[in-house]
Amino acid sequence: MLGLALVTGEKSGLYRRAAARKAPAGQSLLQWMPADCKSALWVDVRGLQTAPALAGLRKWFWSAERLQGAENFKKSTRIDFRNDLDEFIVCFDLANPDSLLIIGGGEFDTAGFVRAFRRSPAVRVQPYNGSDVLELTDPKNRFECIAVLGPHTLDGGSRTAVKGLLDWRAAKPAGQTAVSEAQRALSASDDGALVRFVSTQLASLPKLPDVVLKEHNKFLALAAGFDGGSTAVLRARLELEGADYAQRDAKFLEGVLDLLCGTLQASGKSPAGVDELLSSVKIEQQGSAVAVSAHVPMSLLNGLFTQGADKSRFRTMK
Repeated sequence: MLGLALVTGEKSGLYRRAAARKAPAGQSLLQWMPADCKSALWVDVRGLQTAPALAGLRKWFWSAERLQGAENFKKSTRIDFRNDLDEFIVCFDLANPDSLLIIGGGEFDTAGFVRAFRRSPAVRVQPYNGSDVLELTDPKNRFECIAVLGPHTLDGGSRTAVKGLLDWRAAKPAGQTAVSEAQRALSASDDGALVRFVSTQLASLPKLPDVVLKEHNKFLALAAGFDGGSTAVLRARLELEGADYAQRDAKFLEGVLDLLCGTLQASGKSPAGVDELLSSVKIEQQGSAVAVSAHVPMSLLNGLFTQGADKSRFRTMK
């Protein structure tokens, strides 16, 4: 899904809709986000479409074959993901594979979408708690069904998660607002982020030191955006149970950064832009939290995403 967000088309009505946008990013979808969500990824597709650093990646991704596939999908479903998808949130629980839930907002023709699939033997359409639910008759993975939440909102994922959301919505008291820490972090609108990840499950994430960073953590928030449309800005904030733990993790991260800088300097083979990136990294202890920020220079981004980049770098995205 993140790859899809990065490569959506540039020339679309989303530019016009972005200008008229009034609510902070993600606010329109937060009302659908389960209050007990433990980990979530939010992507502002509209904002990513205007990022100059991603123009090369978009141009590379949309080959003639993929453009034709997108057009065929539009004809069969009445949804054009290149132009219609504005933003989405992925909610999940690392300990529960059945928790996958993807909520997307945009200018969808949801009525036409449902009509198109009523004729398909691969999909069973049925009403459930006030919504049309499209269940795949032979799902190949955890993405088992799609539900229409409103005229501009769809959600999909495991059958358990999708129907659980509809049950929660039907039972939710009128006027209830977002209260979870994950929802508050995703609703932040003053940092210019286009992608956010939040989790209360850092201890469950793979490939992290077993004690440092995992132990005594409460919450992790990551954000990425562009400064003036040219320099990528990355931010992370780790909330811990106390200032002592924050001091410990800040020192650990500083040690990792020093080791990396020393290794690259000794090798003399630092890629273009990496030295500038590492020199921009700031690690601060803020009470019981550790804040990290960094700026990714255009020279490094261009090396990754321009049309002349080695396409083998993107094989895993196909």
